[in-house]
Amino acid sequence: RGAGGRGSAVVLLGPTGGGKTTLLLQLRDGALGNGTVPSMAPNSFGFELHEKWGKGGAAVKVIDCPGHPRLRAGLREALQEARAVVFVLDATDTGKQYMIECAQMLYETLAFRAVASRRVPVLVACNKADNIRAQPINLLAKQLEAEMTVYRTTRKALGATGGKDAADADHVALGEEGQPLKLAQAPSAVTVASMSATKGRLKDVLDFIAPK
Repeated sequence: RGAGGRGSAVVLLGPTGGGKTTLLLQLRDGALGNGTVPSMAPNSFGFELHEKWGKGGAAVKVIDCPGHPRLRAGLREALQEARAVVFVLDATDTGKQYMIECAQMLYETLAFRAVASRRVPVLVACNKADNIRAQPINLLAKQLEAEMTVYRTTRKALGATGGKDAADADHVALGEEGQPLKLAQAPSAVTVASMSATKGRLKDVLDFIAPK
């Protein structure tokens, strides 16, 4: 295992359509291939970063997790193997429901005990940054924080009415109760960066996942 008892895998997370599989193909093949098919189950890949990225053929293990809520069953197992998490979202999707989905999934990831206790670093990769409709990353970060704060309150209320279940035992509290939640308060180091998977603008992702 890696530093702090971390696993050996880079775990790709995020809602469906954010660009996870496109990113994976770029990292592995240096190209987009013949289009992408959404992941139906967590898929593990071991490969050397494509030579075009100038990382000297660094070897990485990547787990691509499904974005669809009904297909996230293997997410816990994947996170237990993580040395780093790349959370991919679509920076052009300004819909409130989409941001709620992103925030809830990111909250569950950051609060997951296997991630928090091992301080697994998390990169929020805001994809499609080349698109004119893409929101600035500082605005996206604020929206995520606001929706995560709402979700934390809702989650606690549901736990109080339904009793403490097994899932809750696997999570830690984030931030200070009654105060707005900030990404900087997470036990893991959280970085928010822009990228374009289709255009191959991946510098921040490459720097984040390349073996140190």
